[in-house]
Amino acid sequence: MTIRIGLVSEGPTDSQVISKLVERLKPDAEVQHLHPPQQPATETPSTDLGAGWRGVRKWCETYGGQNLELFLRGIEPRLDSLIVHVDASMADKAEIDEPCPPAKATTDKLRLVIVRDWLSLSSPPPYLVFATPSKEIEAWILAAFKPDQPKLECDPAISVVLTNELRRKHLLLDSTKEGRLRKSPLQYAPLATRLAGHLTQVRAACTEADRFAQDIEAL
Repeated sequence: MTIRIGLVSEGPTDSQVISKLVERLKPDAEVQHLHPPQQPATETPSTDLGAGWRGVRKWCETYGGQNLELFLRGIEPRLDSLIVHVDASMADKAEIDEPCPPAKATTDKLRLVIVRDWLSLSSPPPYLVFATPSKEIEAWILAAFKPDQPKLECDPAISVVLTNELRRKHLLLDSTKEGRLRKSPLQYAPLATRLAGHLTQVRAACTEADRFAQDIEAL
């Protein structure tokens, strides 16, 4: 039985990573990119909802509420589940940032914000799956290389750490921006594959990755 999953994410490279994880966890699943819409790898996705977590918030505010399930059913082919991805690095913007570890202290609050404030729902529906990496999804990627990295889920500069690790291994395929990985399909495609191939160690190192994987497995 094919499971059809809608994906709302902060950006196209994050969507690459999450889609690859779903493919690894549920080979029979089909992922439809609701936001940002999927484009050829050489193109920049166009959407009037904006990028980053603000774009995810705008999508949730636009399609959330009591009509969310009807919206998902109305898509052809009908969607069985919805993944909403937001990095926990935005928690300070909502004034919900808690001491880390544990990552769950912040991500639990972030999930409540998504459900109640963004989606305008009283409780999370059974078809909703969260991807809330702490602090950024790059922590999951780094865990595929260095699962014993200190403060893996609690380092706000984890993208810089990952960039340095890729440079050291001569795996930096694209340019950087202020020491951080540039969000390009060229750079993230092999990283997504690496993450999926080392998912067991990533799950052991990152509590939020394991939480996401468990929820996908339970679909």
